[in-house]
Parts: sequence; C-alpha cells; structure tokens
Amino acid sequence: MPKLLFSRIVFSQLKGADKKKQTNNESSPSVLILEETKRPSRAAARVSAEEQMTACQPFDALLRDESFLSAFHAFLRKEFSEENILFWKACEGLKKLDSPDELPSKAVEIYNKFIQTRAPKEINIDHQTKEVIKLHLQMPDVTCFDVAQKQIYSLMEKDSYPRFIKSEIYLNIVNKPK
Repeated sequence: MPKLLFSRIVFSQLKGADKKKQTNNESSPSVLILEETKRPSRAAARVSAEEQMTACQPFDALLRDESFLSAFHAFLRKEFSEENILFWKACEGLKKLDSPDELPSKAVEIYNKFIQTRAPKEINIDHQTKEVIKLHLQMPDVTCFDVAQKQIYSLMEKDSYPRFIKSEIYLNIVNKPK
C-alpha cells in the first residue's frame, strides 16, 4: 500500500474524519481525502547563489565556455585528475581535424597518451573499452574514442563537477565583478 505523506494537515478536518468513519456503514473501506496546506520548506526557501549558478551553468555549457573550462581544468589539475579533461579535449580536437590524413596518427597519439596501459596520462576506463578502441585503431575514424569519451564525460559530470562548483576556483569566477 502506498504511503501518504503530509507536510501539514489541518486538524479541524481530522476531527470530522472520525465521525465520518463511524457513520459509514458500507462494507468497503472509506477513503477520506484531506486538504494539505502547502508551505515551502526551509531548505527550499534557502537557495544559495551556488545553486542558482548551477542552474544557469549546466556541465555541457561549462565545457563550451573558455573561462569556465580553463578554471575546471585548473581544478582537475589540483585534484590530480587532469587527464580526464585533457582526454576529452583531445577527442574533441580529433573530431574537428581538417585533414582526414592526420586522423590515423592523431588517433594513435591519443591512444598512446591516454588509453594504453601505463600511458603517461592514463584515464580510468574498463578493459573491454580499451580493447574496443584498440580494434578501432586498425581503421580509425572520428568516433573511435566515443565510448571512452562518454565514460569520462559522465565521470566528470557526476564526480568532479559537483565538487568544482563548491570550490574556491569556481566561486571566484562567479563572484568576480563584471
């Protein structure tokens, strides 16, 4: 049976509920709908500037804004997870290459720097994804790192970004006079 939650019930209506239940002679259970008075909770009333800015700056917008992207990069460097944003940027750069002839060498460069075991900036992805990327490198295209890029994007969005918007780096940008 679903639970009913009431933030505040008008007690004068409850007094009449007992009488109505007693006078109800039907065999099926009666249902009494009580009017709920709505009052904003204290938590809802206190919306911080941080939460307001978060609503204005979703993660994907942050990645498109150079000043926020630069600050996020600095934050990740400080947190020792800079490889995530560097990999994401490298994948975006691969997708924007002018010459298709550059693609194979650029893909191998990204693989050697971020994907292979013990790479200088190895990102944290599962073994299966690494193997799929290795196969894609035989005939690379702009999508060969998409699965890994989505994993890293999700990791940054769910893990790093919430900490970033609470950091001094972020708050200094937000509170900077314009």
